[in-house]
Amino acid sequence: STLFPYTTLFRSTICLYLQKYHLFTFMRKHSFLILSAFILFLNISFSCGESFNEKEPEIIDLQNIEIYNLNNAGEEPVIVEDNTPIPQEAYAIRIKPIPQQKLSENGYYQLYDKITRIEVIDISNNVDISEYFRIIPNQYSSGNTELSKYNVYIFNGFPADIDIALLTFLKTGEQRFAISLILESGRKLSAVTPITTLY
Repeated sequence: STLFPYTTLFRSTICLYLQKYHLFTFMRKHSFLILSAFILFLNISFSCGESFNEKEPEIIDLQNIEIYNLNNAGEEPVIVEDNTPIPQEAYAIRIKPIPQQKLSENGYYQLYDKITRIEVIDISNNVDISEYFRIIPNQYSSGNTELSKYNVYIFNGFPADIDIALLTFLKTGEQRFAISLILESGRKLSAVTPITTLY
């Protein structure tokens, strides 16, 4: 019974030695594979670090905007090129910001003069009806849909189109709207919608 602790210690020492021996033998036989795996691990670590570290966006500015009438009755808004009548509950407007610089699809950009709000004027009555519209969310949206609180200014590729949907009924018949992006500096980028017939 007095030898039992020593026997246990001896066995543990032998097992530890054998484990180290097998590990050493394995590493010696497969050193090339282990080295290759280690190098691959380092490459993946560095590449992931680069992708997760946010790179500095290139600063750009907007030159003007283009405006389109939309029919939002389906799954996706559809541009209406001619004066095809649009039901009021499906009427929307697309605002396409046009940058001063030539951009790349793979670029990462930030607006120098940020858009702070969107203005919609009913031309026939010369009345601001911005409150009658809401922003349709897209991949850049921050959850806000009010035209008076637009705050998207960083994007990949090209500036995101801004689609705004009519939420209330206006008078039926031919309509035109003046759309403006109000920038942080106070500058306005404005355009007028093509004539559209609402019913």
